[in-house]
This record gives sequence, C-alpha cells and structure tokens, in this order.
Amino acid sequence: MVWGKRLGVFADSGFETLSQLPEAGMQVKTVNGRQVYLYGGGSGSLYVYDISRGLVHLMRAPEPIGAVSGNGTLTFLAMKEEVYLFSPGKPLSLVYRASEKITSLAMVPPSGLFYSTKKRVGYIYDKARGYSFLKGKGAELLTRKSDLYLFFRDEGVMKVGPVSAFGLFAKEVETANSN
Repeated sequence: MVWGKRLGVFADSGFETLSQLPEAGMQVKTVNGRQVYLYGGGSGSLYVYDISRGLVHLMRAPEPIGAVSGNGTLTFLAMKEEVYLFSPGKPLSLVYRASEKITSLAMVPPSGLFYSTKKRVGYIYDKARGYSFLKGKGAELLTRKSDLYLFFRDEGVMKVGPVSAFGLFAKEVETANSN
C-alpha cells in the first residue's frame, strides 16, 4: 500500500514502511509474490519494488503512466489511450491503441492482456488486435490463475473465467474473417 511517499504493509503494529518513494500519489500493481510495480504521481517513471533488492527505477516514459501490468519478464504500460511493451534497454513498443484513455491493465500469460477505460473493458490478443467485451462501464482489473476480476467502484466485483476463452474467441473470429 502507498501512504503519501511511503510504500508499506499493514501489520499488527500499524503501517510498516518498506521503502520511501520518490513522489506522492504513486500506484501499486502486483508483479508476483516478491515484487510490485510503482508508477503514477505524474513523472512518467516506472519502478519495481523487490523484497530483496528494494526500490529499482526501471524507466521514465515520455508521458505519465496510467496503468501497468506484467510478470517481471514482460511489462506492459499504458499512456493515454496506448499500450506499450517495455523491455529494458529497448525503445517502448506500441502494442495497442484504444479509443479512449486506458485506466487499468491485467496480463494473463499466455492468454493475453486485458484493458479498461472509463467506458469499456477489452481484450488484446495480438499486436494492434483486440476487442471490447463490456461497454458502458470501466473497471479496475486483476487476474488470478485462470480468472479475471473486474472491480466496479459503485457496484462490487465480477469474476470472469476462464480467461483462455477470450483467446479462443479471438481465434474463431480471425478464422471466420479469413474465410
């Protein structure tokens, strides 16, 4: 959890600081059991906090980062309505362009990448290829194992699964379009 300019956890004794952060207003996205991404705050910087290495600066994007998802090997980030793949030492690679600003990302290897805006939730299955499957409302996205969780601030949580079905549907559409 981020509190001001501190990353920490709640324990029996209260908030325990793990690391001081370079700026306030940063957001946290889980990478795995040992790491979290930290981004936001307006600078465009992306960090990873690793239990054994502490806070590590990964990159500085040309725009503020609105969403991040990854597994430590693959890292996707959203700036405005675009999703990019980040690889250390390489330029950002454009993966997908949505019709509006992206607010949340959730990766599920090898199935694909989910995204959300204020008015839709979608699935990206290949470079520049994706589709919206929920229109009219956006959500905060989280994946666990083979399920996608959509958190709607004013309504609650919806569980969708298995996420592999999104990839199968995309393949069926591609096959139908090629015939």
